[in-house]
Amino acid sequence: DAGAPVIMATDNITLQNISPGNHTVKIIDANLCATPPQTFSILPTAPLVPLFTMTQVGCSTLGQLATTVTGGLPPYNFSWSNGGTTPILPNLAAGFYTLTLTDALGCVATSTQSVTQSASPLIITEIPGAHLNNICFDDLNGIISVTVTGGRSPYNYSWSNGANTPSISNLASGNYTVTVTDGVSCVSSLTVSILPTSQISAGEIISNLTCLGAIDGSITLSPTGGTSPLSVFWLADGSTVNTKTGLTNGIYQVRITDANSCFKVFNIPVLPAIPLTQLDTLIQKSDVCKGGLPNGSIKLTVGGGKPPYSFKWSIADPSTGNIITDLPPAPRNSLLPVNEDEIKDLPQGFYVVTVTDANGCITFLPSLDPLNALPKTYQVLPVSCTLANDKLKVDPLMSPNDDGQGNNFFNINNIENFPDNEVIIYNRWGMEVFTIKRYNNQDRVFRGVANSALTNKNQVLVDGVYYYTIRTVQDKISRINKGYVIMKR
Repeated sequence: DAGAPVIMATDNITLQNISPGNHTVKIIDANLCATPPQTFSILPTAPLVPLFTMTQVGCSTLGQLATTVTGGLPPYNFSWSNGGTTPILPNLAAGFYTLTLTDALGCVATSTQSVTQSASPLIITEIPGAHLNNICFDDLNGIISVTVTGGRSPYNYSWSNGANTPSISNLASGNYTVTVTDGVSCVSSLTVSILPTSQISAGEIISNLTCLGAIDGSITLSPTGGTSPLSVFWLADGSTVNTKTGLTNGIYQVRITDANSCFKVFNIPVLPAIPLTQLDTLIQKSDVCKGGLPNGSIKLTVGGGKPPYSFKWSIADPSTGNIITDLPPAPRNSLLPVNEDEIKDLPQGFYVVTVTDANGCITFLPSLDPLNALPKTYQVLPVSCTLANDKLKVDPLMSPNDDGQGNNFFNINNIENFPDNEVIIYNRWGMEVFTIKRYNNQDRVFRGVANSALTNKNQVLVDGVYYYTIRTVQDKISRINKGYVIMKR
């Protein structure tokens, strides 16, 4: 074969310093005739032996097996019992692992190795005879003592309450956790309870009063905590029931005692009902001046009680507030909030409403006036049907000082055609300063001088804006004109 070594000889040949392995030889004569190839195996002088280095399993680390091989013929094939195929087998738990090692000649060596724990497990145990619970939750007499086995000393103790010794004392009721760390940083924890672990609790369910003046409050107790069984004692009447009914509003005291005679007193309030009150009212007048149907309205907003509410409107006697007759129910406007109601198409008159909440509590509105103790009603007023006299033309400027800058008096054109008249002048605060009948634009006129009994007569009024009403009567029809006049001298 090309590249194979060739040795020339005329008789026997001796080959030396041949490496282990399989070797093939062919003999060729001078005529180039060759014998069939023959294979010879040269075995290694040392047996196939795996050597192991073991790393123990620590508290927070896994173990390892590292393999080196002597003897045999490389390359080597590694086959571990856990499926590994490399010389180094990492991340091992404590236990046994078997290696099947095969060299290039097919020689096999098998070895089982153990991975060990660096120390025995760190175990914390409470000393039962040293444990002392509290009698009552508020006591400070608890004691806990623990002992440690395994791991490697020294041991460091760390308690959840800050202590650092194997035993802790003067403990309140509750849970305590100790964490122990050994000399090789292994860590273990244990939680121990000092009983009773919970304070006595009433577990009360309160039903407050549903309506003003009702006697329907209740308290139901479901006591927990302390040391069972628990007993109940109501201080007011000495009863021992868990449920009290028919209560008025007020504070009710109950003492709950556990099996160790530990007790706690609870003050449990039963609240009065939230009164239903009027928050806002909008009343629109009824306008029938043009012969239309009554269109007054009342819009009411309430608060308190328990929604939703129902509203029943009635016509009432204004002197007593008593209901005369109920109005027929009308469809409710679905767009209104639950605490609002609106009644429409009302004629002028006096009205009250009866409001019933979800608890069936009834409230009459409006309530009694607290200032004068008189009954109250909602009053729908009529719109005044008095029209203005469109024949009158008022000059809104006057300058009563003959300066030519305006009329010397309050000029009302065409007033002389309505001799049955009355003119009243008011200042900006609404105070009457001038009044006269049969105003005629001649000698019976307003010249900026007061004549009313409500102010000093013949007093010259200051410049400014004044307001007027002009009442005229013709053919028994009364009409009123209103407006303002500016006086500037």
